[in-house]
Amino acid sequence: MTTAAPWIGFHLVSLAAPDAAALDAAARAVGETFGLDLARTAPPPWERLVFGSGDAPVTLHVRRSGDRVEYALLHVSRERFDACAAGAVESLFETLCRRLRADLARTVQHGGWAIVTAGEMQGAIDAIDWLQYLGPRRTAWSEPRPSGPTRVRARVFEDGATLVRLDVDPFADSWRTRVAAAADLGIPLRPLPEKVANEIESETRLREALPPEPRVWREDEAAERDTSRARTASAIERGLGPDLFGHFRRLYVDGALLDRFAVWFTHYGQEPAIAAFRNVARVHHGGASEPFDAIALEGCVKMVAWSTPLGPLAMREMLADHAIDLPDLGMPRYIRNTWDPDIVVGVLKLAYAAIRHCTCGKCGPLLREIERLEKETPS
Repeated sequence: MTTAAPWIGFHLVSLAAPDAAALDAAARAVGETFGLDLARTAPPPWERLVFGSGDAPVTLHVRRSGDRVEYALLHVSRERFDACAAGAVESLFETLCRRLRADLARTVQHGGWAIVTAGEMQGAIDAIDWLQYLGPRRTAWSEPRPSGPTRVRARVFEDGATLVRLDVDPFADSWRTRVAAAADLGIPLRPLPEKVANEIESETRLREALPPEPRVWREDEAAERDTSRARTASAIERGLGPDLFGHFRRLYVDGALLDRFAVWFTHYGQEPAIAAFRNVARVHHGGASEPFDAIALEGCVKMVAWSTPLGPLAMREMLADHAIDLPDLGMPRYIRNTWDPDIVVGVLKLAYAAIRHCTCGKCGPLLREIERLEKETPS
């Protein structure tokens, strides 16, 4: 979700009767803002005013439909936007909304997700973009919560109309910011594009699946902190044994990581976490000198903890050990960043299949041990 829009525009809907003088003033404002002359016009039903030339000139479309008039300013490219600066474009948006007596207006990216819909004219607002204008008859959105993750600025005019600005790059996708801002403002959004919705849902589910951040200790909690860290280190030492713990301690037993390990013990379970740490220690015992980063390390823990359907802990530990791919560690990182336990199980099933078909000296004994554990596991 990082592709920049090729252009942005404005979409305004007015309930006021068409006003030739107001439209002339709006056209002058467009030309002056972008330094373009009005080149030609087209007749109704979509009256069109064209500014400049080229393949995509700035155009102002006007359409009268029943009791409303729609205005669409299109093809404001990044180059044109940067040439006159964001403030000038925002000022133009305000001018058009005020001159044309908009009831509801919004900036719109190429693709049109944020266009003003008939449903919004009859009921609740369900979209948000860089700029939005609510006419005097509209009830302005509530002020965003101070703790909200987004910055939304609102300016109220003397007649009660409101201009709301979301602090985003108008050309960037900014879907996450829009969703967060809508939540701050209490706006139930219309359906997002399918790809965007899927990605945001995946990110949300991953956040829900990940453990919380470790505790931040105060200075007066030093004694409690040291006791907690010593308890975590002691549990790891008991689980790994002196030889493996020596390799693990050299790279991972420090204050901040011990705090994180304590959280993992609670979130993923202490036994699966220690089993994963044994795998990591074996990797370093085998000669790997560089420490795993926190993402890969958590992925190793998650592989063991989330693969319970496969069998006993000892069996999952062996399979997870085989799934650690050096030197990139792509698989543990991938596992850490998934929210779906079925994916974790699937990865270890693939590791099992690889072991079954491998003829190396390491996988043969490993397969026999896994098969022994399978036979000993009650069905």
